[in-house]
Amino acid sequence: MTDTQATDSPAEARGPVRLVDLIIPLLTTVAWLAILFAVSLAAMLMHGRIASDVTAFVAGLSRNFDAAQLFMASIYGAMLIGVWLAARRRGPATVPGYFARLPWSTILLAFLSGLLLAGTVIVAISWLGQSGLVTFHMTHKEELLLEARNPSQPALSLFVFAVVAPVVEELYYRGLLLSWLQRGLLMPVAAFVDATVFALVHARFIDHPGPEGWVLTVVVGLVGLLNVGWFVRTRSLWPSVATHAAYNGTLVIITYFAI
Repeated sequence: MTDTQATDSPAEARGPVRLVDLIIPLLTTVAWLAILFAVSLAAMLMHGRIASDVTAFVAGLSRNFDAAQLFMASIYGAMLIGVWLAARRRGPATVPGYFARLPWSTILLAFLSGLLLAGTVIVAISWLGQSGLVTFHMTHKEELLLEARNPSQPALSLFVFAVVAPVVEELYYRGLLLSWLQRGLLMPVAAFVDATVFALVHARFIDHPGPEGWVLTVVVGLVGLLNVGWFVRTRSLWPSVATHAAYNGTLVIITYFAI
């Protein structure tokens, strides 16, 4: 390796991210959903009661904690496969290349920043609710998914939302998407767009109609901005994954204790 190559920034070393690299993970996710739908439909056809079976299947999935969690994990798995396919095959452009080694103190600091953000959000939401400025409601889906019925269920939920989700989402949003945005935008603008897309995709404004949904959407955007900051500063996804995991994990644990 020449001296010039050795001094390239990680973003330059990874090479430009193309639009197709962003689309591939979405296609693998859609393909996986299509496969699940086709298999389910085939099973229903064998019973000859499609309409009633579809209704029962959807209702059963929403009520079955383990099935719903595993379904979400499989969606993230399909997206991860797409990210892997979109990544370069050699050099720092590979998926492991986004996870440059860092001192444990940096990762710990990022983890603590996620805890601090989660605590701040909880206090802010409590204050808004108590003051009557915004009324927050837990959706029926959230109640079902986060209502632990045995000791293994909190662990499963933490694994999905505090391990799988942070890794996959940070690879896509702070890895591929941010790199693609930086090709045509100044870093502050790219950071804002990245966080905005991240927030809107989570669709809190749909799950929670009205002001509460937009407040929660802004909160998700703040998480995205914080993670962009960690990635830009360290050029590694470890801190943003740690922040994301701490934030999600704290909210999941608080929700369990609140129910």
